[in-house]
Amino acid sequence: MNLETMKKKTIEYLEKTYMKDGPFPKLLWNHKRSMIERYNAIISMVDFEDKTLLDVGCGFCDFYDYLLKQGVKLKSYRGIDLHLEVVREARARHPSLDIEWGDILTKKVEDESFDYCVGCGIVTFAIDCWKTRTTKIMKEMFRIARLGVVIDFLKDREGGPPKDPKSYYCKMSEALEIAEKIAPYVSLKNDYRFNSFCLTLLKYEN
Repeated sequence: MNLETMKKKTIEYLEKTYMKDGPFPKLLWNHKRSMIERYNAIISMVDFEDKTLLDVGCGFCDFYDYLLKQGVKLKSYRGIDLHLEVVREARARHPSLDIEWGDILTKKVEDESFDYCVGCGIVTFAIDCWKTRTTKIMKEMFRIARLGVVIDFLKDREGGPPKDPKSYYCKMSEALEIAEKIAPYVSLKNDYRFNSFCLTLLKYEN
């Protein structure tokens, strides 16, 4: 499956599932607490202070807003999202930010041009090319990052709340297998939500 087909399937998924009830509904988050718990996990794994950050699948730049509220001062921020209407709304909300429309897999971004790349909620879509697209995204983010990547997943496990059929739940071993083929140093955080975990892929020993 080529990149353009994967991109099309992802956009179709977003429009069919999260953007059908109005122009800008909740997007990927069921409630604010879910979003904050994921962001708390991300910043517990990486120090973003005075770092350059590429926010992949930035949505409305909620992670940027969260960092500000936490008192984290970035050196620079860039957001990228593949849905044009989402980018337009993000730009309207944050006119001073650098927010691009496009797919990280087809954008030409130089090697190690950001300290960190973050992807929150970008590999949770139940599309039939999940593993292929997820692997490509993680490789590309790792190439772009000077220090490392943080990315979160929905966890496939028994019990807990009902699973959303629109979302992809993966085994931690599945995500680790992908990550360990990309990065020399991989860490996992699995203690913040029943059905979530995140990985950090680092280029250097922490």
